[in-house]
Amino acid sequence: PPHRPTTPGRRPGLFWGLVAVAIATVLAIMMVVALALNGYFDREADPVPGAGDQGSVGESPEPGEDAPPDSTPIEPAPTDEDGAAFSADEAVRYEVDRVHCDKELPGRSTSTGGRYCVVDLAVENRGEAPIDFGSEAQKLVTDDKRWLKAETPTATEVRASLWSTIDPGELGTGSVVFLLTVDELPESLELVHHPDVDPTSIRLPAPE
Repeated sequence: PPHRPTTPGRRPGLFWGLVAVAIATVLAIMMVVALALNGYFDREADPVPGAGDQGSVGESPEPGEDAPPDSTPIEPAPTDEDGAAFSADEAVRYEVDRVHCDKELPGRSTSTGGRYCVVDLAVENRGEAPIDFGSEAQKLVTDDKRWLKAETPTATEVRASLWSTIDPGELGTGSVVFLLTVDELPESLELVHHPDVDPTSIRLPAPE
């Protein structure tokens, strides 16, 4: 009978097809193993944290909030007949002239949800070394025991003698500004004239 030639390339094509299927199978198995090791299937099974919890959205901090978690106000220092108090080292005599609060303060932007409370303060240097009374160290305690840092003086406020070097025997006067919420009241000051001396706590009069 006449010779019938075989179809060229049939057997080599089948071989390479089987090789491709085997490689694809191995790659698929390796991918499943890798996903399992990385905990992919566990994450799919767990609920998304916070899902359905509408009350978990964080709230913005209140105006001027700076409450040290373990801080307790110092017992206010005894004041003299003028409402003044001395520092622990007796190098400084503090005197609060008045306290007044308002939503608007010249030179400052209007507070949203808060109000400015201004403490008019006199600092007398009775020691032997000059004093630099920095705003960043001064704090106010509210009626609900919230601690607030003093606001940085504006370009106009910083011209007061309180914010310049106070030499021995000299008196510095000026305004210390704090930002409170509208329903808070200022209760006491925690004043610092030197980092190595304990703060002086002064109870504040009712704001005007």
